[in-house]
Amino acid sequence: MEFGLDKCKIIDLKKGTLNSSNNFNMDNDKVIESLNPGDNYKYLGIMQLRGINHSEIKVKLIDDFKKRIQAICKTNLTSANKIKAINTYAIPTLTYSFGIIKWSATDLESICRTTRVILTKYRMHHPNSAIERISLPIDVGGVGILDIHRLHQSQIKSLR
Repeated sequence: MEFGLDKCKIIDLKKGTLNSSNNFNMDNDKVIESLNPGDNYKYLGIMQLRGINHSEIKVKLIDDFKKRIQAICKTNLTSANKIKAINTYAIPTLTYSFGIIKWSATDLESICRTTRVILTKYRMHHPNSAIERISLPIDVGGVGILDIHRLHQSQIKSLR
């Protein structure tokens, strides 16, 4: 078994400033390159360098969320299974980032709005239907999709 040195990089930070460092030579004539000043690294699925660029990551997460919902809506699943798939496949892309990325209420509302638009486009939600029905449980008469606002609040509350 071999350690994948092609993915390894070195970064030299002193008191929050990036110092230029040379490549690291190992004993077995292998070299670990240094991270260039403009490069990022991925830690637990989040691209970062000395800090996290929240706006870029938000755009990537929202695009991935939209693609997943559209892929689910295009399938020939039953509506109940589509809702389960959205709750287990699409929404966790956002909930994973709730403690890391700063989401505002307007960001979360725009995500809810795009979700409603996609569901209306694929005839899973009637345009004149109540907005609240989407996040209500099925036994109460709703669609059953998890509410992103509540998920965000509970995630932030549990982290404190």
